[in-house]
Amino acid sequence: MLNKNAGLWIEALRSGEYKQGRGALREWDKFCCLGVACELYQREVGGLSIEILEPFRSYNRLTLTLPEPVKDWLKLNSTSGSYGDRSLTVDNDSGRTFEEIADIIESEPLGLFRKEENAS
Repeated sequence: MLNKNAGLWIEALRSGEYKQGRGALREWDKFCCLGVACELYQREVGGLSIEILEPFRSYNRLTLTLPEPVKDWLKLNSTSGSYGDRSLTVDNDSGRTFEEIADIIESEPLGLFRKEENAS
């Protein structure tokens, strides 16, 4: 079952609010699927250091992968969204649409999310 924050991310990807870009978290007004996650985190939680390095925007000085706080908030295993021998970064940059990426996230492929430990 998806965690709440991943559900919010899927909704954001499907919302039509974000233009899809490639090769960076954010370039001008275009986003990678992981850049959408950064924007969502900033809106919901805040605290990321955002710098505008035209044409790019960095989040905690990163322009290609997720900052650790965003990765942890989404409960992802990696900062590139790795699962199996693939990653969400590669999916995005090789032409998969946000809708297709949302479907991948929703299917919770093995390795994408951390297994939750049972609370004691």
